[in-house]
Amino acid sequence: MEKRGVSGSTLKLLAIISMLIDHVTAILLIGSPYYSLGRTIGRLAFPIFCFLLVEGYVHTHDVKKYAVRLFLFALVSEIPFDLAFSYRAVDFAYQNVFFTLLIGLFVLYGMDRVEEPAFKVLVILAGMAAVFLRTDYSWKGVAAVAVIYYTRSSKLWQAGMGALMFSWEPPAMAAFAPIYFYNGKRGISIKYLFYIFYPAHLLALVLLRQLR
Repeated sequence: MEKRGVSGSTLKLLAIISMLIDHVTAILLIGSPYYSLGRTIGRLAFPIFCFLLVEGYVHTHDVKKYAVRLFLFALVSEIPFDLAFSYRAVDFAYQNVFFTLLIGLFVLYGMDRVEEPAFKVLVILAGMAAVFLRTDYSWKGVAAVAVIYYTRSSKLWQAGMGALMFSWEPPAMAAFAPIYFYNGKRGISIKYLFYIFYPAHLLALVLLRQLR
């Protein structure tokens, strides 16, 4: 009998829909009365992507391929990201979320390669230096990935500590409700949906903004 709860694909779709609402609002609805609502709904996306990154790392058969995939799509997404939020094709002042997730992956890999707790902390701190790369969610995103990974042995502890890591952005804390009910199942196969959707939807929104 299938486990009841929320599958990985359901979480991914929830995050993608939330992200789409957020970006539609941020790119096309500035000044709209729905702006605050759309950005609030959008806060659900990143914590779920952090959780899915941890799950992906735990279950992947090849971390190097996982890292290469994140890096390639980080590069592919950068021009659409910059066009969407900086109105320029290239802007090194702010990098897309794939870079944050990639750094988070490196942190998880590094944490598993050292034994001493002090060294694990140093790995996390090194990853949090993402603040200097100015990636989306910066050091807070990397720290959240590390905490979600470190507390994965207890669903309640993971949800509680994960939510605490986003207490600076209260609407994002709600993402840990569906995360808590994750049933450990992959669900339908949509492995590459986020990778393709992220740059594609940003580019589409930029084109729509130009046509207005």
